Amino acid sequence: MSNWFRSQKIKESLSRFYLDFAEKLPKFQGSAIAILQLIRRHQREDQTRARERTKPPEGCTLTYKQLLLIELFPIEDYDQIEGSLRRLFPETDFDRRPLTDFRKLAFSLASPASTTLGCLVREKTDLLLVQQKVLPELPSEFVRAAVRLHKILPSAFAVTIDILLAPSLTDDLNRLQSSAYLPSVWFDSYIPWGLRIHRRAWGSAEFAIQQAVQRRLVELRSGIEKVLSQYISGYFTEQNLGNSPLVLPAVEIFGLKGTPKEPEKFSEWLASAHGWLESFGTTRMAIDWFGFRDAEMLFVREPVDWNDDFVPPYRLFLLEQESTDAQIEKLPFRIEDVLDAVLPFITLGEFLDRTETTIERLRRKVYQRLQQKSRQRMLGADFRLNALIEYESMLLLRFDTEVRQSEDDLKRKARVLGRFQNIENPQRNLADVLPERLKRQTEFLKPHLELSSRLFSNYVSLKNLSANYRLQGWMLFWTIIVSVATIVSLWPQIRDVIKCW
Repeated sequence: MSNWFRSQKIKESLSRFYLDFAEKLPKFQGSAIAILQLIRRHQREDQTRARERTKPPEGCTLTYKQLLLIELFPIEDYDQIEGSLRRLFPETDFDRRPLTDFRKLAFSLASPASTTLGCLVREKTDLLLVQQKVLPELPSEFVRAAVRLHKILPSAFAVTIDILLAPSLTDDLNRLQSSAYLPSVWFDSYIPWGLRIHRRAWGSAEFAIQQAVQRRLVELRSGIEKVLSQYISGYFTEQNLGNSPLVLPAVEIFGLKGTPKEPEKFSEWLASAHGWLESFGTTRMAIDWFGFRDAEMLFVREPVDWNDDFVPPYRLFLLEQESTDAQIEKLPFRIEDVLDAVLPFITLGEFLDRTETTIERLRRKVYQRLQQKSRQRMLGADFRLNALIEYESMLLLRFDTEVRQSEDDLKRKARVLGRFQNIENPQRNLADVLPERLKRQTEFLKPHLELSSRLFSNYVSLKNLSANYRLQGWMLFWTIIVSVATIVSLWPQIRDVIKCW
């Protein structure tokens, strides 16, 4: 922990202590204590308003049902992921050998494929018909998870972990969301007295609710990912540049009860429910701009906040309205169809997002090296940096080529998403938006990575050529030194030979 962060935590704790102490005192007038008491009254008022704004509308409930985690593997790492998955699920049944059968399609240029490998559980059960791997160290809210291997492009593979969660997690979230929270106040000094008491920062009670719920969700996901990383570790895990507690892209599946069926009434309902939804981390702006809805589901992606320590998850809300028994039975298959359809776009979209972060980091190093005078002792570091740039460039150009060639397959798979219409602009549907985003972001990143790759490759080539010339010069120098030393050491023999002549 940095000294600045430690200092801020100390100031936050002291500020809370001063305000708690001042609240217990009799009412003061015209002093620092009076100002502290006034601040606490404002906190209490904000707390009351926040509880009113974040109350669920009548008849509405939110249930955290499932969590889908995704890991990406390029084709050059296929043997690695196959070995990891075989350790999780050894193939002993000759009638069902999913990894062996999948390998027959893995290296072809054919269309995408997928297979179910087995199930992760905390305790052994006889109710599941697939192979099980018992991991008792998983969090208690973890019920079971289906592990699947997907070929989303000719040279890109994804492993998905579809996790079923216990009702106790929903109970925890509802308890945290309905609790009373004071907005945070940070004084700029350790002792807020005199003019120093006016140097302070404010939070909000609603933000405190969001933080409490978010911490619980982060705790759950980080606990699951920590266990899974011992068995499944691919591109996203290795590219965790910010050392975030959450590494894998995720889709959170919620059950949302109490929404109106009619699209025109949904906006009216949202006006009264957005405070409640925002306390769980889904903002009104995200629903309006990045939300897509059909008759049964709402798909939302919260905008990325680069000040956060992790990338926000995608969210799929199941609009649990009155339905027939047949519709209820089909719903799990509809969820699976939607998740399978969005999987390539989420995986490749997250790859592009992280590639953009990598490019931003690498290009600064590249331009700094180009500006500096040549230093031979940095040649090894330059080679490593150039190799990293070339690898990222190879992945980006390769995936771009394969996405173009697989465009028809991706569109056909995304056809089920055509029913999802944007909340703000119903003319836009999810089946069109997701491919457009991939294409737009790829076209944005390619010139930057190609420029960095070309400039730095030339720079490293020149440094290598310079090093070769220097090496040749040193070799000539030491050749002369060795020759002179040889002549000096053999001079008596040479002199005797000369005398004999």
